[in-house]
Amino acid sequence: MIERPTILPHHFEPLKTNGLWIVPCPEVDIKISFDEKHKGSDGFRDLGKFSELQVLISGADDREIGSIHKPLPSKSPDSKADYLMWREVEIGDEKILIAVQMLLPLTMTSHHTHNSSTEIFQKLHGKLYSFHNQEVVRIENRLRIQPGDSHLSFTTNQPAITLLVQRGENIKHNHLNQPDYEFLKQQADLLDKQLGY
Repeated sequence: MIERPTILPHHFEPLKTNGLWIVPCPEVDIKISFDEKHKGSDGFRDLGKFSELQVLISGADDREIGSIHKPLPSKSPDSKADYLMWREVEIGDEKILIAVQMLLPLTMTSHHTHNSSTEIFQKLHGKLYSFHNQEVVRIENRLRIQPGDSHLSFTTNQPAITLLVQRGENIKHNHLNQPDYEFLKQQADLLDKQLGY
C-alpha cells in the first residue's frame, strides 16, 4: 500500500514516504533518494555516491545543486560543511532555506544563532552531533532549533548527510566564537559511551 501523507499548504517538516525524503510544500517539491531505482525518473539528478549510497535529488535547478565530488561551498567562512543543495525561497512574508548538508568525518559547521527563524535538522545518513545551547547532543533523527538557540553541527569518525529547513522573517546567521573541535569530539565520545554506542 502506498503512503499518502496529509500535506498542508506550508508544511515544511521533512518526512519519509515511499522510500523518499520530501519537504512537503507544493511551492518547493524537493525530493531526496538514496535508491538507484529513482535514477532518470521524476527529475532526479544523480549526485554521486556518499558512503556507498547513491544520492539523488529532485526539485532544484542547476544553480542550487552540487555533487558529492563538486559540492556547493558553505556561505560561512567558519563552516567546513559542504552542500549538495542550497535553495532559498520566499512565500508570503516568510523566508525559507532548504539545504542538503554534507559533513565529512571530523568536520564542524559555524557556531551561530538566528534572531527570528526556526531551523530543523533531519539526519538522513551517518552519525551527527550538535553543540546546541552549549551542550553536545547526538542527532538520532531530528533536532529543532528555536530563535536565539546557539548551535553548530559536527561529525566525529563517520560522515553525515543532513536535510535542514530554516524559516522565519529572515534567515541570517549571528556568528559566535567557534568552540574547540577537540573538546566537542571528547564530549561526543563520552556521550556515545553513556548511550552505549
